[in-house]
Amino acid sequence: MTTEKGRLIAIMSGKGGSGKTMATAVMAEILPPPVVIVDADTGTAGMTFYLGLDLLPNTREGLTTLAQRSLRSEPIPNIERVLKPIPSQEGVRFLSIGDPRRLFRDMNEKRMTATIRQALEKLASLPGWTLVDCRGGIDRESLAVCRIVDEIILIVEPNTTSFQATQHVVDILARQDLDAKLRGFFINKVFDDPTITGREGTAAFGCQFLSAIPLDLAATRDFLVGAVPSKTTLFGTHIWDGLCKAYPHSVLPPLRPPWKSSEYREVNLLGVDSMRGGYLVAGGIALASFEFYLLRDSRFYASGAPLMILAVLGMLGGIDSMRRKIGELLASYRRVAKRTLMRLERTVAPGVPDAGLRADAPPRRSNIRKS
Repeated sequence: MTTEKGRLIAIMSGKGGSGKTMATAVMAEILPPPVVIVDADTGTAGMTFYLGLDLLPNTREGLTTLAQRSLRSEPIPNIERVLKPIPSQEGVRFLSIGDPRRLFRDMNEKRMTATIRQALEKLASLPGWTLVDCRGGIDRESLAVCRIVDEIILIVEPNTTSFQATQHVVDILARQDLDAKLRGFFINKVFDDPTITGREGTAAFGCQFLSAIPLDLAATRDFLVGAVPSKTTLFGTHIWDGLCKAYPHSVLPPLRPPWKSSEYREVNLLGVDSMRGGYLVAGGIALASFEFYLLRDSRFYASGAPLMILAVLGMLGGIDSMRRKIGELLASYRRVAKRTLMRLERTVAPGVPDAGLRADAPPRRSNIRKS
């Protein structure tokens, strides 16, 4: 695996609330280190407040600090001195907005735009990845970021308002000859088959559809309390899958397979794993009830044990975390069974070389040339 060096990526969305900040934080966890996150959202400083809520003790030193030194005609210090390591993410550092109060008290848009541009130019000389969390929508500072970065990734919601707002962003980028930097787009908070939506986005934005991210309440809960969702969550898995498509030479496939298009239709407030676990428990209750009916004249039935068993199964079906665990276990057995069957088919099928290959691995090419 090769790691791409000095790559700057802007994370943009057509409007606020699309999940751009949470997606950027999870991307930093997935990409191979070193990774730098830059908060370039001077409107809300969302990433600064997010990471400063619990993960970082002090975010007051950042872009506003650099801008103030520039105002006093002082040389900008080594950019690495103002990067704050994130303790929970190895190899990830953060450049915050700094003191948000100074944005409106001491700064102006021209000064902050120049400061962001200078900071990104210095970060471009460092190895690794730089993820720039831009403001929702488009403004001069976001355009300044787009002129410097290598690529742009869009975060879109599956609704008309978000699509139109993102289309507006893409149109402005096209007028500035920056649309060639679009690497792809994610669709976040998906609760239905994303096939048609992904095709419409590809046609509207003119870039690759990376992944559809299901509505993940567990990851959203982590975000609300100031924690970065794990890359193995439902949210993280589909971010991971999209990054693997965008950067196949640098990002390995996710540990868990992403959802198929048909699985998005099962999204509800409980999640697919919870639903599957609930179905399994309900089936167990129905089967046990039928068996106990057949044994209604036995001593076992008279002892009251069947009622206790049904009560335990009912309690398991009423606990969401237990349903999820059962659903995850069921999905794991399903994947193992599927891979085993594929290996057996390759072993039995005549004329198929290398039967011991992984089920998800491409066939090996022979080095023997035909004479």
